[in-house]
Amino acid sequence: MLNDLWRLRHAVKFWGTANIAQHGAIAALSPAGQQECQEVVKYYLENARLLREGLSATGLMCFGGIDSPFVWVKAPQGLSSWQFFQKMLQSTGIVGVPGSVFGDCGEGYLRLVALGPREEIEAAVKNF
Repeated sequence: MLNDLWRLRHAVKFWGTANIAQHGAIAALSPAGQQECQEVVKYYLENARLLREGLSATGLMCFGGIDSPFVWVKAPQGLSSWQFFQKMLQSTGIVGVPGSVFGDCGEGYLRLVALGPREEIEAAVKNF
C-alpha cells in the first residue's frame, strides 16, 4: 500500500507537465494573454502584407502572406528556385528558402518569412 502511494506521489510530482509550463499556459489562455497573442499575429501579418505588396509592385508574382507569415514568390521565367534564391541574396541581401526544398511542387518558387522586426521588413522592401 505504501509503495503504491509513493509511486503515485512520484508520478504526480515528477512526470506531469512542469509547473512553470502550466502557469505559462494559464497566462497565454487568459483574456490578456489572448489579446497579446492576437496583437503579435496582427503585427506579423502586417509584415507579410508589406512584403507581398512590395514584391508585387516590382512585377513579381506572390502568393500567401494573408493568413500566415509566409510569402511565396514565383521565380522569374527561366530561373530555378536555387538560382532565384542566389539572385535575391546577391542583389538585395534577402534570404529565403528555395521552394525545391519542399519538394517538386515548390520548384520555381522562393519562400520568404515575415517574422522579422518591422524596420527590417521595410528595409527589405526598399531593396527590391
